[in-house]
Parts: sequence; structure tokens; C-alpha cells
Amino acid sequence: MDASTRKYLLVITMSKTLAEFENFPPPFDHFPSRTFRAYCMEVIDGDTFRLLVDIGFYNFSYVTIRLLDVDTPEIFSPHSPNEFALGMRAKEKVQELIEHKQVIIATKKDATTLGRFVAVVSYWNGIGWSDLGTTLKTLKLTKSDII
Repeated sequence: MDASTRKYLLVITMSKTLAEFENFPPPFDHFPSRTFRAYCMEVIDGDTFRLLVDIGFYNFSYVTIRLLDVDTPEIFSPHSPNEFALGMRAKEKVQELIEHKQVIIATKKDATTLGRFVAVVSYWNGIGWSDLGTTLKTLKLTKSDII
């Protein structure tokens, strides 16, 4: 591939990537440091997501993030039918709230999550930013809510 073709492909890729961040909701100045704008590419389960993260200066990174301090029921290796059913409800709710949408993440590296980053994830509710973990706890979609 010649240099002009590579440059053309880079411009096309950057245009698509930048489009994901157009019309981002109001400033997020009240969030702590290590906070990033992101776009949710895929919800894996209720507490794990693949995100395109704006790391600044027109640099973007695909990362898998786990929700900080929230554990939703398992869907890939559930211990009971009730756990699977609640896990699917959690995943569907998270898909509704953040999949293919803009989010704000405040990250932290955590040794207990197999080298992944954990984060507080905030989503735009139409009026302001809401904490995804708090929403899941309020809706009783966490592991502690399995009957």
C-alpha cells in the first residue's frame, strides 16, 4: 500500500472516529481526574463493556472496561437459572442505557479484574449524567439481588 493510500485510509478512519464524539453532552468538569469521554461499542454483560475512548489529542483507544464496585449476575457461567435470567435483564438494561452511545468513564487499574481497567461509568439521561452502577443497584440488577 502506498503512502497516499495509507493517508487516505487514516483520514477516513479518523472522520468516522471523530463522528462518534460529535454533539457530546455538556461539559464534564465535575468528574475526577483520569476521566475520559468514550463511546460504547458493545455491552458484553451487565458490568463489562467494549469502549472507544478519547484519550486526547485526536488519539482513541479500544478498551474493555469493567464497572467499578458493581457485580452483575453471570450470563456465561451462571450458577442457576435465576442468575442467568437476572444477568440477561441487567445486560439488556445496560444495552438500552449505553450501547452505541456516549459515556464518561473515570478509570482505575484493578488487579482483581484480570488486568482490565475498572471505571465509574456515567451515561447521559437526557437531563444530566447518571451513574450506571447506582442505576443497576436501584433497579436490583446486581448479584446480591439473585433470588
